[in-house]
Amino acid sequence: MRLVFLAVPFRDLDVNFVPDDTYYTLAIARSLAAGDGPRADAHHLTNGFQPLLAFLLVPLFWLGPGSIAPVYAAAAVGAVADSAVAGLLR
Repeated sequence: MRLVFLAVPFRDLDVNFVPDDTYYTLAIARSLAAGDGPRADAHHLTNGFQPLLAFLLVPLFWLGPGSIAPVYAAAAVGAVADSAVAGLLR
């Protein structure tokens, strides 16, 4: 079901389907990509995030400012993880 999110226009995906935790992880990934360490803001280091997801998203922030690729990638990783869990629960 979550794979359908990848076909949704960015504005609809952003407004309707991206939870707050995703924005937090995206902010940390953006900070890591910039070489600033794991920060959700400009001042404080954090260790309260999902490191695997953040590290997977870092290269997408190197595509340039304003790229929507990290948001779609986060949705894709969630869809793949959900599919894997569903398959294991069968």
